[in-house]
Amino acid sequence: MNADFKLGVECAINALSGNLTEGGTTAEVLRYGLRLLELAGRLARNPEALKRLAAELDDLPQQPSDADYARIYQHSISPLGRRIQISGNPALLQQPAVAQEIRSLLLAGVRFAWLWLQLGGRRWQLILQRRPVLSALDSLNNTL
Repeated sequence: MNADFKLGVECAINALSGNLTEGGTTAEVLRYGLRLLELAGRLARNPEALKRLAAELDDLPQQPSDADYARIYQHSISPLGRRIQISGNPALLQQPAVAQEIRSLLLAGVRFAWLWLQLGGRRWQLILQRRPVLSALDSLNNTL
């Protein structure tokens, strides 16, 4: 688990510093992040969606799969607003396993955005205060 967390922190550092190695642009990653923050905010303002999400998470099997998380994202998060448009190879994006993995990652992103907002983080900080956020991520990365 610690290694997965470290990988996520390193990915965040690379995304915010513009050092993307697997295609994409910093602007694209920032756009995804801002949309995830928007969805987390909509979720926070929608008690019915929160109840539905909690119930679906409680009903997860002991060993959940990407398909389980993707279903939860589709039922609880996706209806909250404008959908996130993922860029990429259409032939790959149309494959069910790839789509499930993307939705699973989007659910994880909404969870991260939810935590960011709970800790007092704001959308504008990712744009205007990247240096302090990067410094905090570097400190966290060094402790892992």
